[in-house]
Parts: sequence; C-alpha cells; structure tokens
Amino acid sequence: MTRSQKMVLTVLAVAVVVAGLVAFALLRGPGGKPAPAPAPAPAEQAFQSQLPPPASPDNATQAAPAANATAAAPAPAPATEDAVVKLGFVNDLAATLAEAYHPARTRQNPGASPLVATSFRKLNMRYGTEFTGLAHASPDPDQTRPVLFDYLMNPVVLRAVFNLYAEPFTQALAEAGRSAEREFGSEAKGFETRPLSPDQVADMLRLYARQARDLAACFRVFAERRDLTTAMARLVDAAQRVNTAYATYKEMEADKAPRQAMDAQGEEIKRSIAERERLRQGLLSGVMPQGSAAKRFSLTESDVLDVAGWVYRRLHAKPDRINAIGALAQLLPELAARMEAAADNPPVPAAADSPTASPVAAEPPAAPVPAPAPAPAPAS
Repeated sequence: MTRSQKMVLTVLAVAVVVAGLVAFALLRGPGGKPAPAPAPAPAEQAFQSQLPPPASPDNATQAAPAANATAAAPAPAPATEDAVVKLGFVNDLAATLAEAYHPARTRQNPGASPLVATSFRKLNMRYGTEFTGLAHASPDPDQTRPVLFDYLMNPVVLRAVFNLYAEPFTQALAEAGRSAEREFGSEAKGFETRPLSPDQVADMLRLYARQARDLAACFRVFAERRDLTTAMARLVDAAQRVNTAYATYKEMEADKAPRQAMDAQGEEIKRSIAERERLRQGLLSGVMPQGSAAKRFSLTESDVLDVAGWVYRRLHAKPDRINAIGALAQLLPELAARMEAAADNPPVPAAADSPTASPVAAEPPAAPVPAPAPAPAPAS
C-alpha cells in the first residue's frame, strides 16, 4: 500500500468516526439517552391500539397541543374551546339529538316504544355540508371539508377534542332533554303539551348511549378488517354499473333501438343489480352482528351502509386515517359510559352566573381554520 493510499484510508476512518459521533449526539439530545428506534407494528394490527389516556379532572379541558409547542415552553392555560370544533357545535349537536327523541304515545310517535328520528346520514349531512359550529374559512364545502378532515382525522386531536367536550356535551344533552316538550296523547283523546319527565330524559340518554356503542362497533370492525373497505369499494363500483346500465337502456329507448338489443340491455340491468345486492349482503354480514346479538343492535342496514360509505371516503385518498377510525371506535364507548352515568345520576345544572358553570355557551364568530401542522405520529 502506497503512502498516498494510507493517507486516504486514514482520512476516511476519521470521517466515519466524526459522522458516528454527530449522529450519536443528535439521537441522544442534550443530556439525554439515545432515542429508541420505533418498534415495528405487528402485522395483524391495522390501527393503533392505544390512544392518549382520558383526561383527569385536573386536565379535562386541555385541547390539542399547539403546533409550535416545545418541551421548554411553559404549560398553556387550560383551553375552553378548540380552534376548529367550537362550543357551538356541542350546543347544536345536543339540541339536535334532543329534538330527535320522541317518547311513546306522542303526536310524532304514536307507537308503544320511544324512537330517535335522526341517523348517521342526517348528522353527516348537517355537519358535513353546513359545518355548524365548525370554524371554516371558505363557504365552498369542497374546499372546507378536506381541511376539516385533515385536522380532525388524527387520534391525538380526537382525544384532545373528546377530553375538552365529552362532559359539557353530556350535560348539554341532558339539559336539552329536560327543556324539551312533546305533545302527549292521541288523535282520539287529544294532545297535551308537557315537558319530558326525568325518566324520559334518562331513557333518551340510554338510547343514544346504545347507538354510540353500536356505532363504535362498526368503526372497530372497519379498523380491524381492511378487506371490508375494499368490499365497500366494490359495492360502489357495482352501484355505478347499475346506474350506467339504466342510463344505457334509456338512451337505447330514446333512439328506438331494436327490441332484441333492448332485451339484452334489460338482462344486463338484472345482472348488475344482482351483483350489487350480492356485494351489499356480503358487506352487511361482515359488519352487523349475527344471531341473538342482532336483536340488540340499534343500527339499521341503511345506517351500516352509510357508515361504510363514510369510512370508505375518508380512507380512499388517505389510508393512514385508519388510525382515526380506530380512535373513534375507542372514544365512542367512553362517551356512551358518560351518557349512561348521566341517565343513572342526572347532572345538576350549573347556575348561569356560577364561575364553574359548564363552558357550553353560544357559538362565537367562526374563525378561519388554521393550517393544521403535522400532528405527532400515532403509535404503531
């Protein structure tokens, strides 16, 4: 080995040592230990299994961490409102759900059992198009919706918003129920307007708790079984083929196509409908409980298909949102437990002038949606 070759090897060795020391310092941080490498996710795990823990009474009003927060920054004062999900959303959702509850033997519900006259589809249309109580900068739904979902479809943000609003929402729903009036009686005997009784308010809370648990079960199935999202994609395609087959038939009819061609297109319509129904039933059987459990399931087939479509649309462009679907599956049972507790032990309404009154208040003017900064990466 020549002298010049030895010098080159010596320089390379020194460079490798220096690079290693720099990398070690970066991983170690000031005065810390080397950062552990992230553990690989188990192959069978489709979404993160652990959310940030529920809020304790001392930090129940903490919102999502600020995007530019650092470890050295002082702890912010407890927030009372999220930057995007405003208090007006909590009020409006509670009022909407209370309005949709109808006890038995009322003008709106003459039957023997109470009913809820709302659905996942109706709520999705209300808040996904009108954005009631959600801060947004553009009146165009096609521009606003992606920004809102980019912010909300994150497990850390969902936990923070839940910690902030779960208790105020439960109290607001109970209070809206206590303030609600219905027309009791019958067409034959006449109707009398009176407030809901405490038992009816408790029944309303339990009905919504049951629906929240069943909705959580749907989200969990979709989070754990990615093949169901693929099945929904096939169902969407099949439904489009049915529409296309009908449109082709109408065009042929307008053009006075031969009878033989019309009959052949009619058969194509039948085949496309049969395929759509086969995929529909397969999807439902994969999501809805079977046997005796099906009798206790509060969601209809239409509800489940609406949830499936919503999940499919959320994951179609951004599959990593599966973590948010899993987060919803974990948060909704917590909300159900709060509603059941409120049904068993009705909350005492806070005085209007009390300094500890619930933060639920009239919706303030909507602020522009901040550009969501990258949230902490969900745990594997």
